[in-house]
Amino acid sequence: TPSAGVYRNKMVLDGHTLQMDYRQKIGRKAGHCGLGMLGYDAQQKLYTFNWFSNGGGGSMPSFGSWKGQKLVLEHGDAMGRHRYTYAFSSPDRFRFKGEISHDGVHWNAWMEGTYVRRAEGK
Repeated sequence: TPSAGVYRNKMVLDGHTLQMDYRQKIGRKAGHCGLGMLGYDAQQKLYTFNWFSNGGGGSMPSFGSWKGQKLVLEHGDAMGRHRYTYAFSSPDRFRFKGEISHDGVHWNAWMEGTYVRRAEGK
């Protein structure tokens, strides 16, 4: 189902963490919303990401690294492996892809979208 989503991102905790506030609309109705916190663990040399959403289920901690212009994060749970890819084509544009795998080899996309920076209030 086509939808429109908006991220409102800001650096918090003295510039050490990116807070990502996401809101989605499907037509005129509110859809999925969530709050993510992205940081870096210097000891493990991995990015850490925690996501909370109106879908419930608590935090979904993920870990990953940069692969070229893509930040790729993964975690596992009872449903399988989950992969989140943020592909940056410019400082003002990225493509998000959420995928799930039951075997860690074959992946199925469950969400894809392109996000473009806009001036505040637009």
